[in-house]
Amino acid sequence: MIKGLLLDFYGTVVEDDDAIMQAIADQVAAGASTSVAGGEVMAAWEREYEAVAAGPTVPDATTLRDAQPGHGDG
Repeated sequence: MIKGLLLDFYGTVVEDDDAIMQAIADQVAAGASTSVAGGEVMAAWEREYEAVAAGPTVPDATTLRDAQPGHGDG
């Protein structure tokens, strides 16, 4: 049974560009229900992204590398 799906479109659909990312954070901040600066939104996003990128936190999760034939249990 499939328990999750990873879509890796970073760099293809979403451009990794600090100016674009900051512009998005500024738009999110402008639409927030409480007062927040774009820099705060960007910093929070970066913290969350780094935590997710560090690896799975779900006990039964498998990394993409381990799911490939010849690696790990996959």
